[in-house]
Amino acid sequence: MSKIYIGFSCPKHFSIGSYSIKTWIREQYSHVYLRFESTNQEIPTTVYHAANGMVHFKPFLKFKEDNSVIKEYCVTLPEEHRIKTLSDCMWLSGEKYGYKELITILFYDIAYYFGKKLETYDGAGYICSELVATLLINRLGLKFGKPAYLLKPNCVDKKLQEEYLKNGLIYGTT
Repeated sequence: MSKIYIGFSCPKHFSIGSYSIKTWIREQYSHVYLRFESTNQEIPTTVYHAANGMVHFKPFLKFKEDNSVIKEYCVTLPEEHRIKTLSDCMWLSGEKYGYKELITILFYDIAYYFGKKLETYDGAGYICSELVATLLINRLGLKFGKPAYLLKPNCVDKKLQEEYLKNGLIYGTT
């Protein structure tokens, strides 16, 4: 069995985007990522996320220089699923960040608040929560109540909490 970590973070320094997301979702975090531990001295522990204009890997130590980790979930899975997840990540690396999806989520949430259903579509690129949710759907079989491109970081957090309580798939937060 292997482990991956799903983490929630926010920048250490003020960012209008992060502040807006934290305010909108009413959480201490504005971002979600995957973390892959490494036992090899030559390969750093790595964060995989959608930020700064694209989907990419970043050494965890460099990530923590600019970001505060609010919480992480440790997910245990068979080694072949970890390898397949890592392969999925490599194939998606370099994809554009989905800035338009942030606006779509805002309008979708406003319409939902007023009892309206807004017709939406999955645009080009990924936002952090869509990226992580897509991997959770494809590799762990998790199901969300709406399409991955409409999910916010707190939606991913709530689903992980549910899974932990339901079947212990997730060991817990660190």
